[in-house]
Amino acid sequence: MKKSYLFAAVVISGAFGIMALLGPGIGVTLVILTGLGVGLVGVGYLQTYYTVWQSDPADLRAVSDTDEAVEIAGTVGRHEKTLNAPFTGTECVLYEIKLIELGMSQAKKRRRRERLRESDADARINTENVDDHTLATDEESQPFVVAADTGEALIQPDGSQWQITTEDDINVQSGEEPPERITDWLDTQPHIDRVAGDERIFREIRLDMNEEIHIYGPVRQAGSSFDLPGGVKVVIGLDNPGSDNFVVGEDSLSDLIGQIRSENRTRFVISAGGEVEAERRLLKTGLFWGGAGVAFLALGVFLIV
Repeated sequence: MKKSYLFAAVVISGAFGIMALLGPGIGVTLVILTGLGVGLVGVGYLQTYYTVWQSDPADLRAVSDTDEAVEIAGTVGRHEKTLNAPFTGTECVLYEIKLIELGMSQAKKRRRRERLRESDADARINTENVDDHTLATDEESQPFVVAADTGEALIQPDGSQWQITTEDDINVQSGEEPPERITDWLDTQPHIDRVAGDERIFREIRLDMNEEIHIYGPVRQAGSSFDLPGGVKVVIGLDNPGSDNFVVGEDSLSDLIGQIRSENRTRFVISAGGEVEAERRLLKTGLFWGGAGVAFLALGVFLIV
């Protein structure tokens, strides 16, 4: 999965850092080029939003190998096997996990716990205005089936962009021993102490079995081929996921722009929920990237004049 917001943060901080190091002339050029690149990403998402908005989910019986990309809506089902999410053990087909350590003073921790008790809040932590540090992340996915009204589609999620919403936060207080499943996971992370001096959040984001799902992605195979599993009408996935990753210092700006345009053409998004929710997330992502691009371009023009 591509972490858009993390990438945006790296781009923004990197652009300003290089501008400070290289001087105003080169720095302004960099800011403008960054704006163009980020803006292209936004345009791609907005194009995808418009395509999904004006169309309906495909009739899987009519999809052919000549179709570039299709929209599918249905429920998540098993293909060959599923995953067990590390922190909760929930059966799912893809997950992302994070270990976040809260950098709070004892006074802040005490005030936060008091607010949670007063509001009858659950174990989920509000990390707003808290200095936190992500110690570890991981993600895993497994091919799965989407059952739609017109048949089934096999989804091969490698290289896709996830917009999933099922999330569990497990809070472990300072000095506490974590639950057994988390302890088992920590045993595979030798660089992380089992018991910490700061409060921790073990965050798990998943796509669960039987969850409502919306897919927009490229067609790899379709029809009545004997290679397809029983009941499957179409296979959705990228032919070579991750094969064109941009390498700083090796690839040129034109290579980066070419990759962005290629990703815009082969957009592959897995969204939890129905079609309306998927459209809303695509629009929000497109506006975020597009707005960031406009901001960079405006900053570049401001620095020039």
